[in-house]
Amino acid sequence: MNLGKIIKDIVGKQLAEEGFVYDKKTDIGWQFVKRGSYDQIVNIAKYRFGGMLFFEISVDRWGTRVIQASEIDEVESNSEMKGFWTYGNEEELVTVLNQMCFYIKNYGLKLLDEICNREESVWTQELHNRLNKRLYEQHDELCEHFINRTGLSATGFDEANINTWFSVIENEVNHLQSFTMEQAEEPLLEIAAFLGSQLVKYMGGSWSVSEDEDILTSVNDIQSQLDYYSCINRIAGCYLKEINVVDIKNDFLLIFHERYSLHNEMNTRLYERHDELCERFIARTGVSVTGFNEADINIWFTVIEKEMKEIQNLNMEQAQETLLEIAAFLGNQLVKYKGGHWWIYNEYDGKLSAAIKDIQSFNHLFVCLNQLIRCYKKDCEVAQMKQGFLMDYLEA
Repeated sequence: MNLGKIIKDIVGKQLAEEGFVYDKKTDIGWQFVKRGSYDQIVNIAKYRFGGMLFFEISVDRWGTRVIQASEIDEVESNSEMKGFWTYGNEEELVTVLNQMCFYIKNYGLKLLDEICNREESVWTQELHNRLNKRLYEQHDELCEHFINRTGLSATGFDEANINTWFSVIENEVNHLQSFTMEQAEEPLLEIAAFLGSQLVKYMGGSWSVSEDEDILTSVNDIQSQLDYYSCINRIAGCYLKEINVVDIKNDFLLIFHERYSLHNEMNTRLYERHDELCERFIARTGVSVTGFNEADINIWFTVIEKEMKEIQNLNMEQAQETLLEIAAFLGNQLVKYKGGHWWIYNEYDGKLSAAIKDIQSFNHLFVCLNQLIRCYKKDCEVAQMKQGFLMDYLEA
């Protein structure tokens, strides 16, 4: 079925009654806009792990945020995840879209009108940029201040720790809400730095800053469904009473429970479908395999380096198919020429990795996808990976 056409037909017709028009296809869905002093936006979006739709609404006004269906109290959806709708055929899809339109028209649009009519916030662009810049430059120092001031310690990333952190943080934020923003900004930065540091320490994240017109500091590459998190913006939202501390706590619980979801999904697909993925790589690139020698390996990695450069500006969801195909290709050569076999194992705490095991070479194990992801994230170069491949698997 033509998902986009059906969404534009069903949703477009109903939202047209409210002054909305179809605008464009976005990275995750189909966007409808109502023009005005502030543009109101409705996005019908695909859940990235497949089989479900959700909606999000927003206003093109600085300092406001996207609101997802799951955050609207009245929403009831047909899956175990609040605000996400599942469907199996075109008839079910039409039913789902009509349900989503009901909630958008009866509840979502009221929220958009309220946002448009709000008074100007103390959360200005200048303040946003200044705090995000300070957080990026001083996150270690700010985190240390928070720990010293509160006595809070982190022994892991689990429900017990998260509950402990947010018990302290909720008291902090409630107390700060009687302060001016100028008085509150230092402790807010400390809380943000503490939370971000736990995502770095326990969830594989890294601090990142985007210095466009709006400076945004976030922790990126989190090993979870939420692959990045903007700590200071979320905490400031609590101070401004736009969201509750429990919303951020729930974000962190989601990160904990979904901590290796995309990683595990990709490695499981690689293990189960490596032959198909390898064939697709060969058919798409035209790379030939005549043996396992230095000349062949140089040819493979010339193609691989070109492929990696092309995907490094894409997000992980967009890049994953290429990464899987390359990993399958390299793994299958080690199976074919070096006697290895495919294996999937639990690294730790539920993290799955696909690998080639029992290779007849100096290094008996090759964790295909994980090494490529390091190159994709620019933690190492493709040339280093090639050199390791030559040394570990060609010499013996």
